[in-house]
Amino acid sequence: MSILFWAEILIGVVTPIVWFSIQKNRVSDNGLLTGAIIILAGMILNRFNVSWFAVSIPIRCSICRPS
Repeated sequence: MSILFWAEILIGVVTPIVWFSIQKNRVSDNGLLTGAIIILAGMILNRFNVSWFAVSIPIRCSICRPS
């Protein structure tokens, strides 16, 4: 779990900060598109992490009844 978390932080936070700190990438259309795709990949990885671990945790009760 921690490897995926750090991959998510690296792809979704650190890489875009470094990418957009370069002026050439901030002013060109291709640079902005690439940066947006990097951020989108980080967001997709975040949603994958959340849904993957939510599905893989088994429910402890065998019968669930509303109270």
